Parts: sequence; C-alpha cells; structure tokens
Amino acid sequence: MRSWRTWLSSFLPVLGLMGVTACGGVSDAAPKARVEGLDYEISGPYSHENLEVYLVHGNDRITSDRKLMPLSEALEKKLAIVHETGNVNQLAIENTSDDVDVFVQSGDIVQGGKQDRTLATDLVVLPKSGKVPIASFCVEQGRWQARGGALALRFASSSNSVASADLKRAINVSNQQTAVWRNVDIMQKKLAASLGRDVRAAESASSLELTLDTEAVRASRKGYTDALAKLAEQADAIGFATVINGKINGADVYASHRLFARMWTKLLQAAAVEAVADKQDTPSNDAVTIADVRKFLAESDKGKSTERKPVEGINCVSFDNATNHYFETQIAGEAGKSVWLHRSYLSK
Repeated sequence: MRSWRTWLSSFLPVLGLMGVTACGGVSDAAPKARVEGLDYEISGPYSHENLEVYLVHGNDRITSDRKLMPLSEALEKKLAIVHETGNVNQLAIENTSDDVDVFVQSGDIVQGGKQDRTLATDLVVLPKSGKVPIASFCVEQGRWQARGGALALRFASSSNSVASADLKRAINVSNQQTAVWRNVDIMQKKLAASLGRDVRAAESASSLELTLDTEAVRASRKGYTDALAKLAEQADAIGFATVINGKINGADVYASHRLFARMWTKLLQAAAVEAVADKQDTPSNDAVTIADVRKFLAESDKGKSTERKPVEGINCVSFDNATNHYFETQIAGEAGKSVWLHRSYLSK
C-alpha cells in the first residue's frame, strides 16, 4: 500500500495565479470577475429555463491528478468495491487498483446492497487500500435484502448524487437519518408534482436512486444537461455555482480542472433534477449577479468552524454562518501545510 507521504507528494500547490486563458467552447467571450481573497474568477450566467450556472475559473492547485478517479468511474471500471456492512450508517470502500486514487464526494449515491445509500463524507481511497470505513445514510426505506439479481453485499454503481440542497444539509449539517428520509420523500413529491406523474419505482417506491433513474426524471433533466454540458470543457474551469429560480443554491470548487471535468456530468444532472423539482409556474423576477456570487463564495468561510478527520491524512473543515454552510476537504501538503482538494458551499 502506498504511504500517505508518497501519495501527497504528487499533490503540490501551484505557486501563484498567472491569470486565466479564455478557452474554446460555449463562453470564449464571457467576462470574468475575480473573487476578493480567493484565487478564483467567475463567469456567467449560463442559463437554461430556471437554472443558472456560474463557472469558477482558476489555476490547478495540484500538479497532477492524472490518476485521481471519481467513485462512479472506479466502480464502472471495477477498480473499487463498496461493501455492505449490515450497518445502515456505515459502509466500507476498497480500492483494488494498483495506481489509481479514488475520490469519493459527500452525497454520492451507491445503488444496491441491502438498501441504497448516500455517502456522508469526502474521501480519497488509496490503491490496494483494503476496506476503509465510511459513514453513510439510507436513501431508501424498507428493503433489507438484495433487489432483483443484484448482490446484497456490494453496490453496483454510483451514477447519481443527492439532488437537493435540503438533502445535502440533512447529510452534512443535521447528520440525521430521519432528516435524510424526510427529504427524499419531499424530493419525490416535488418531482411528481412538477412532472405530473408518479416518479416512484415499482421495485422500491422509497428509493431515491431508482426515482432519479426513471424515464420521466431522465427526460426532464435532458434539456438542462444538453444545454450546459460543454461548460466543463473550458480548460481553466475548476467549479461552478448554481442559481435556481433567482436564488443562489450552492457551489462546488475543485483543486484541478481535470477533477472538476470528471465530476461534471454527475454534478450537472443533480442540479438539473433540483431545478425540475423546484420549477415554478411563474418565472422568478429575482436577478443574481456575478457580484452576488463573488460575495457568496468570499464570505462563506466566516463564522463558527469545526474539524473532523474521517481517515488519516484527510481533514474536513466546516463553517456555519448566518447565510451559508461551507465545507472544505484538505490533504496535508509539504512542510505541514494543508492543501484543499474540494470546497462545497450551501446557502441556507
């Protein structure tokens, strides 16, 4: 097994911010505004119906994430295993690869096992890791056996993530299973009302994962994903903020463009589903500006802070203030300095 010191040596901060270069794609001419106090610039909005996306631009802060792979890809390529433990609120992840580091993001949904779960924390799982415990929450009720021909002791895929700010708060702030179940039910009811049809799957009516995979929900998000899919092609894009119905919803920022680009499909799908669920008959007259997004990002790391270490070498810092929740996943860099890998922002 590789040591943390060896692995972390490939994650060195890039010195300085040398400016950003306009790239090909949908927004060559989009103006960018710097975020005071942060190495970010913002462009946008890029809009479809009631969803607006603001891109976060910046230089890579890690020298190479060539072998840093999101969980969804690792499961698809059979380089990782998510094990059922029989404990509702804890699973185990195993990285079976020789040289790929697996990135898990809080809110990733894993399908299968005895109940579908969402993972409760960011994590980087090293090659040949053995079983690494990770906190989880059920996003399904009632079932406690294999579904169909699936294996009861493993999870087959992770193609979706939780699709509402309320669910993210239930996972990251409340840390309560009942709050997760309640918000899964709310999301299903909102989608049913918006689409005018039941979105609960016959195989398991309570499963958020199966709801997200219904034909009705897939079709409803397609316009959004088709319109906005190419945003992540910009070579300096490292994250995004979302605005739904004229209100800032949240943001995710990564330490490299490549990691962001590999996460983008899953992130955009979740944002699109939330926009569908919250669609209003009358469009909002509220207008969000780049300045508003700048302020949201710049002021999120104010207020009371807490820290926790899900595994050795990973530090999760959170801030709670009057308007926002902010979560930062850090790795220990050279000379004892921390380097952030993922920043997540949630409005209240």
